[in-house]
Amino acid sequence: MIMKNATLAHMKRQQKSLVCDYNRLNTFDVETFLQHTVGTTCMVKNLLIASLCVGERIENLLSSLHQIKLSHVHNCGVKIKVLEFPRYENFHDEMPLAFLESEGQPFAILPFDVASILKGIDVKSLDIEFVVKQADNYLASLNQKFDTKLTAVRLARHLSHVGAKFDLSCAELDWLTESELGRHSGAYYLQINAADLKAKLFRYVQTQYEAAGLSANFNYTAPHDTQSKRIGSNLYVRNEHIKDKSLELVATIETLKSSPIINIEELHNHYTYFTLQLLNLATGHRPGEGQYNTLQNFDVDSGYVLVQDKRSRGPGTCRLIPLSNIAIKQITLYIEHLSSLQKWCELDGSDVVADIANTLKFNAPVFRFMRHGKLISATSSQYAAYVPMADKNKSNWNRHWLRTQLADQLSILEPAVNAFMGHEDKLDETYSKFSSLSLAHIKAIALFLEESLKNLGFKPLRGLCACSSKKVIE
Repeated sequence: MIMKNATLAHMKRQQKSLVCDYNRLNTFDVETFLQHTVGTTCMVKNLLIASLCVGERIENLLSSLHQIKLSHVHNCGVKIKVLEFPRYENFHDEMPLAFLESEGQPFAILPFDVASILKGIDVKSLDIEFVVKQADNYLASLNQKFDTKLTAVRLARHLSHVGAKFDLSCAELDWLTESELGRHSGAYYLQINAADLKAKLFRYVQTQYEAAGLSANFNYTAPHDTQSKRIGSNLYVRNEHIKDKSLELVATIETLKSSPIINIEELHNHYTYFTLQLLNLATGHRPGEGQYNTLQNFDVDSGYVLVQDKRSRGPGTCRLIPLSNIAIKQITLYIEHLSSLQKWCELDGSDVVADIANTLKFNAPVFRFMRHGKLISATSSQYAAYVPMADKNKSNWNRHWLRTQLADQLSILEPAVNAFMGHEDKLDETYSKFSSLSLAHIKAIALFLEESLKNLGFKPLRGLCACSSKKVIE
């Protein structure tokens, strides 16, 4: 009987959690907490308020109080989040001009009076375990008196639970809060304007205070700086650089095509590099040898490509990506280019003819460079060996560019961005039968990229075609 009652109680808790999401705080919980906590000089209470605002547990706050700054301009406190973002160290001469590097660290906002009190705490004289216990006892007293479900952990997680209502992306929330599932993949790729983050966080804190009827206790001065610092990824490539490079590449290909003596290898390698650059920007494909595998992965008629670029997750991992019209047309023209290349090489009886035939029959990688009459698969870091003008910057820069571009499009759902780029969390199932996300949401990304690629100077470009010019294969 005792076991039966315990089991029933456990089932009841589980069902209540599923229906009511019992582990999250509701509006009443937060309002009650703030109404009975704001306006005091008590260290423990201000630590709990700060935890609610910045998304960190109080023990973590106590170990990083030196990262809290006072902003007299905006009349608020700022909690700096010290994170490591990948940085490309081996620049050649022109690369520093290509990247728009991050100029600061992510941050959270908290009320000025709370920040002032926290900055005055002498951590060395504190027993942190005792402070945490005091916080738990205070919240327990509120729960007993007002029937709330406040805990220190739930206060710290509240920002991550409601952040989407304030246009905070998964990547931004990952910067700010302590994720339960580990770092979100997109957090490494995103770069944003600091002023945009300030505005979102201001709305979050202001909304909590207004709901509790405490607007006067948060007199934040909203920022008006439109040219503020960039924060996040250090590998975001400037649009101007991409456009200059794409136009230079197109001009080089046109020159090679119009030459009275066609260098087949040079033309093929430049054309392959151009097609890869266009597709990588259109799909966010991870770099690696044998990109896009065979032609069988492309469905030109339906406008999709099957991407399998996350080898660390196993061979069965893949995602379906819709292609923009420019990308569809370009892959069609590339197939025509391979057919023409095959006819050219037949005249010399070259061994490359069989290689091309295997590619067109889906039995060999679609994108390979040519050297000494042979087709060779190459990683992105090796492109410059075949195309001297190829960028030598970090190979996955296209993914940093794409994630940052899509972050500014409020009409594009973030779950669609995560699915498109392979940035889903461990519990996401975009393509399962229970998902509420449709392919139409992901297709919206392809429509946006269509215009973006045009603005970057990309266009469908024809490669080698049947002609009577003399050819040279080096």
